[in-house]
Amino acid sequence: MIGGVETTASIMQWFSALIPAYPEIQKRAHEELDRVVGRDRLPTIEDEINLPFCHAIIKEVERCHNPFWLGTPHVASEDFTYEGQFIPKGTVVILNTYSMHYDPSRHADPEKFNPERYVNDSTNNTESANLADPYERDHWMFGAGRRICPGMIVAEREIWLAISRMLWAFNMIEIPGEPIDLKEYDGLSGRSPVPFRIKLVPRDENVAKVLGL
Repeated sequence: MIGGVETTASIMQWFSALIPAYPEIQKRAHEELDRVVGRDRLPTIEDEINLPFCHAIIKEVERCHNPFWLGTPHVASEDFTYEGQFIPKGTVVILNTYSMHYDPSRHADPEKFNPERYVNDSTNNTESANLADPYERDHWMFGAGRRICPGMIVAEREIWLAISRMLWAFNMIEIPGEPIDLKEYDGLSGRSPVPFRIKLVPRDENVAKVLGL
């Protein structure tokens, strides 16, 4: 579980960097949350199925900024041939999630942050990972096969609660004169964004009461 702290934090950092840069996406998420959840309580796990755009935002953050572009190594358990290339038993196989997440044949204009890609995908990460056709998966952030992330379900719930509640509670705004660099990484293993600051503004007077502040 400790191993998942940095990766979950990286997703939260990228979410916090991206949302102020896309006010139209933030506005749409706010409208959805206000319509479904209202302003008197926080979103819950049970609300996720009724918040498809917020759900899509998370999937798109995970696609664009997977903390580990090269997933956990696997080893071929038998000889096989893939697209004409013979791969003998015992070969170490690396999951190149970057190439899959940014493949234009899968995602049009893959460099663009666009939650609309996933707005009709109601699957959670566990359901998506178990689809019969692996090419139908949402993304490979949690890996694949028998070495898929064992904490995937916990991480998914943590990320949902954190992101949906931040969107419910705050307007996330860039600080004037401090533009956020969305292209550079901090150089560490988790591929987090370079350090940045944003301003969190409570969306209404009821936020403090609901948060117990």
